[in-house]
This record gives sequence, structure tokens and C-alpha cells, in this order.
Amino acid sequence: MTREPTELVLLRTGHLQPWQVQRAQAHQRRAGGTVVEALIALGYLTEQAALTEAARQLGVPYRDLSHLYVPPEIVALVPERLIRARKVFPIDVAAESRRGPLIVATAAPQDLTVLDEVAFASELQVRAVLASARDVDAAIERYLGPAARRGIPLIADPAHARQPAVAAGRLGATNSWRGGPVAEANPRPTVADAIATDWTQLRWTA
Repeated sequence: MTREPTELVLLRTGHLQPWQVQRAQAHQRRAGGTVVEALIALGYLTEQAALTEAARQLGVPYRDLSHLYVPPEIVALVPERLIRARKVFPIDVAAESRRGPLIVATAAPQDLTVLDEVAFASELQVRAVLASARDVDAAIERYLGPAARRGIPLIADPAHARQPAVAAGRLGATNSWRGGPVAEANPRPTVADAIATDWTQLRWTA
């Protein structure tokens, strides 16, 4: 099913005026990109509002990663090379079963191939949330960049940061819950069972 362009949804719901969309369309024709990007560039729309609406259309949550603290043991569940290559960032493990799901932030939650790669590498089911590409890149740099390697604190005061709700006792130094008879008895998870929404039709342009 074809989804309604984000700018038209926001126009219909009163968040944008017709003249703003018209000016953004003219800007987009001159500068390229998408109408939503033009609306943001012209100051008619915030990135957060655009992402919130996109997440609603996709049927996934939107997460602001700018002040989110993620325990290093969760980041370690996905190989760094995969995080960097696919621009995904693990932020939480839901306590629904011994296989997660692992919650990953990405600017492209509709890319099921990437989510399958993360599921295979982590041996967990995967659930995606939408984040801005800039936030994902910043999180990768904050947790895996040179400063993190030198032991510089990730966030000035982690006690006041928004922390993911990880069930007590599920993550230890050895991540022992990943292995053992349960993990061996079950096949490697895919996202097919965890994600049923058809995200492939999201449209950002008119």
C-alpha cells in the first residue's frame, strides 16, 4: 500500500500551511533532496517533528539518542564492523525472552536485510526504532570512537542520563544468557518473526 507523503500528512493535520509546502517544493526543485529536507532547511519543520511522523507511518518508535546512555555490554552485542558498515546502534535488550529482542536504532528501520544481519551476528531477535542518521553517527563516535577508547566518559553525568530499561540480571560480564542449551536448541533468529510491518512504501517526497 502506498503511504501518504510526510509533508502532505503534516499539511492535512494542520502542522504545515499550503504556502510552506509550496515554497519547500520550489526549494527542493532548485537544491535537490526531499521536500521534507527542504521544509527543515527553510525552518518550517523541525527534524524531530519529521522523524516523529515518519516513525508513525512506519509503525516504529522514534528515539532521540542525543542524551541516551547505553551500557557498554549492550553495545558489545553487535560487532563494531557491522555497526559502522550498516549504521545501526544497539540501545537496549527487551526482557521478553532469552533471545531479546535487541533494540537497535537506525535511520532505515525498513531495511530488513540489515536487521537480519544484526540478528545473525548477535544471536538475538531484533526490533528497530527510528533515529536520525546524525544521532546514529554521533552515538557510534561516542561509544566506539577514539575518545571512548581512551576511557573518556561517554556522558558527563550518566546517573542523570536516560538509560534503557534492561532487566536486572540479564546482562553480566560474560553475557552467559546468550549461550547454553536454550541458545543451542533454538535456530538463529531472524527478524521475520519479530517484524511484520511493511515499511517499504514510506514516501518522503511528493
